[in-house]
Amino acid sequence: MKTHLSILLIAGLLAACSQSPDEAAPPALPAPEVTPAQPAPTAGDGGLTAAELAAEPPPAGSENAVPTTPPPDGAEIVLYNEGAYDTGDGGWMVDVIAGTTVYITARLIDTAGEPIEGETLSVSTARETELMTAPRAETDEIGEATFGIRPSRTGADTVTVRWGEEASEIGLNVIAQEALNWQGFDEIDDVTPWKTLLGSRVQYRSDYTLNVTFSAEARALDGEAVRLAGFMLPLETAEKQRRFLLVSTPPSCFFHVPGGPAGAVEIRMTEGISMQWEPVMLAGTFTLIDDESEGIIYRLEDARQQAMPKR
Repeated sequence: MKTHLSILLIAGLLAACSQSPDEAAPPALPAPEVTPAQPAPTAGDGGLTAAELAAEPPPAGSENAVPTTPPPDGAEIVLYNEGAYDTGDGGWMVDVIAGTTVYITARLIDTAGEPIEGETLSVSTARETELMTAPRAETDEIGEATFGIRPSRTGADTVTVRWGEEASEIGLNVIAQEALNWQGFDEIDDVTPWKTLLGSRVQYRSDYTLNVTFSAEARALDGEAVRLAGFMLPLETAEKQRRFLLVSTPPSCFFHVPGGPAGAVEIRMTEGISMQWEPVMLAGTFTLIDDESEGIIYRLEDARQQAMPKR
């Protein structure tokens, strides 16, 4: 069966979250029609015989039991990524910077569009790109499994997700790390470049805890006063953010950190700053996080906002 590839866009996420309860409530369903009760069939009138009426239905699980939900006669693997775009030839592509992580979510559905739970999907790449998560994962209650992929070589790659004979693909356009300099961050004096932090190696275990190997350059910064420039990914609902993530590239999805754990620094401030989409520069004490359950590997303590140089 020919599989299809579609992309779930979440551009309306914030608008959907801002709906009032009245706006979000579904319309009331009409009252069901009441049909007159039908007389029970009796023997000899063309209906069931007395013996048939007295018979018990077969117990569940017996050979004669009819399954309540017939097994699907086919399936479809639908791949999602918030940054994917149409290549114009029927395929889809995701741009990703070498050394950072891209997340691909696969949804397994049957021919009726219903999710298939508890099935094992496998993921592979054409160039044996490093997987941040296990190469096999089970679908959850909505039929989804998410894989993190960290390409290290520039150029084209292909991600393939399989379930039995079914397979779907999505392309990766891997860009050099130097593309991170489009913000001009590395041109600012005394600012730690993101490529220094991205040099650390991060892998996810099967329980999604982190296995981190810090680069020598990152270890040299532990406990030191540094300056960082990047983009804010808010973690609080307050107008003044005292705890947030500083990330290497503009955030496009609130569920995944751009650049992965090595491309983000947790910021902790005594006095918060307003949420903003423009680049910000911060100074503070840089700390490596060794706790595998934290989900982050870098932190900037006692951070203070610095004036961003004009360009």
